[in-house]
Amino acid sequence: TIAAYAGSRVAVEASRKIHTSVVQALLRAPIDRFFDRQPVGRLVNRLSFDLRQVDDSVGPVVVAMMSFFLGMCVTQMFIFRVLPWPIVLMSVPFFGVMLFFMYLYRGIAVPLVFHSKFCLSQLQDLQSVALTSNVSIRACGMNDEFMARFNGYSANIIRCNYLVYHICKAWVQSRVFLVYGSLSCIHVLGCLWCDVPMGTLAAIIALAFAQMSEFEQVATAFTHLLNILNALQRLTKYFEIR
Repeated sequence: TIAAYAGSRVAVEASRKIHTSVVQALLRAPIDRFFDRQPVGRLVNRLSFDLRQVDDSVGPVVVAMMSFFLGMCVTQMFIFRVLPWPIVLMSVPFFGVMLFFMYLYRGIAVPLVFHSKFCLSQLQDLQSVALTSNVSIRACGMNDEFMARFNGYSANIIRCNYLVYHICKAWVQSRVFLVYGSLSCIHVLGCLWCDVPMGTLAAIIALAFAQMSEFEQVATAFTHLLNILNALQRLTKYFEIR
């Protein structure tokens, strides 16, 4: 579609500019003040995983978020047009509660995503050390120590991703579904009270269920958006290298 093509073009152009700026900043970076203090795994993670997220996810995630919020605004405007003003005013606190749960989810997901990326950088740094110093590691009998560190970093990454993509997402979905379902019940009661035609009432119920089903996909897209924002934040820090 046109939206997907435009989003991919914007993502590719943004990724090209970010990659060019980061590489130019790294080429001008001082060896003693930057490269001697930066782990190799961190640089590899920034230039591979973070840039890949910008390449692959910016366009689809932005299009999905905009489509959902635009569709939700149009749907709620249609519902509010057929409801009396007292019912519309009663709906405002429900949207505030849903935004509050999303805010809590963001506050939980951001540290977990950051910790996951930090462990991934440490893991890649450990892999680079093992590749360049494998003879010394075996000679000193440090195989078990390196494997324990590798397993620890891998376990932390798996735990963080499981918490973000499954536990936290299920938590926020259950709360938002409960609040939105209560709001839909109030809308239905308001329509019955105002003698709204049954066809319009059926359309309102169908739109409410469609919004709840779309929120599940948007929750995953929102998590990917947090990953993209964290990746962009880490990449833009290299612009300040002097």
